[in-house]
Amino acid sequence: MTEKIGSEIISVEAVEKLKTQKILFGHKSVGKNIIAGIEDIIANNPQFKGLNLIETDQISKPGIYHIQNGKNQYPKNKCDEFKKTVMKNNLGDKLDIAFFKFCYVDFKEDTDIEDIFAYYNKTIEALQNEFPNLKLIHVTAPLSVHAYGGIKGFIKNVLKGDKRNIKRNQYNNLLRNKYKNIFDLAGIESQYPDGKRATFVENGSTYYSLVKEYSNDGGHLNKVGRFYAARELLIVLSKTALSDSTERINNEEDN
Repeated sequence: MTEKIGSEIISVEAVEKLKTQKILFGHKSVGKNIIAGIEDIIANNPQFKGLNLIETDQISKPGIYHIQNGKNQYPKNKCDEFKKTVMKNNLGDKLDIAFFKFCYVDFKEDTDIEDIFAYYNKTIEALQNEFPNLKLIHVTAPLSVHAYGGIKGFIKNVLKGDKRNIKRNQYNNLLRNKYKNIFDLAGIESQYPDGKRATFVENGSTYYSLVKEYSNDGGHLNKVGRFYAARELLIVLSKTALSDSTERINNEEDN
């Protein structure tokens, strides 16, 4: 497994622009995996030297600032905590880009997806209204491996239904349909290197799941998985950094 990224994927211009940005990323455990993936990429790609990774919300020099955000299994709490962080002391005015992600454990069998999505939208609207020049990225919810854990996983997910992955897919479809500036974490997690997808079918519908080879425990990302996720995030961040700072790229749905 290599962590090399060629200029044909991220241009020199985009990397240099990225190094000038002040970015805030709110996350939990899978986010830690992605940060580790970015560290791998920086270590193996000289063009990324000077891209700072800083674990704090005290913004000063350019860099990707990352923080532990909210409580797992409480997605609304994660919305509230991220909004509170960005609002505090007008932090949003100091940032160029901001985003946070949910975790796969935030979606349960009985999660009301429409309710969570509406709450997320209100959070984004509040931040964009308060900080119109802040670029907001939207992250699809991470997935888990379908039928992970041998016969026990088969019985749980195949016979009883993989309800949690279905909920994550439903949320992600809503996000993709509404927003364009997306870090499609679920899309990367479910895609093999050859472009094929890890999928399962339930009640006649096809859903994405995490590629088994990208995880050692069925949910968190191993070195292979975190590389693909980190590379995609750097691509999205670079594209966002190069965009017009006055463009409201976070929500391009026609009203």
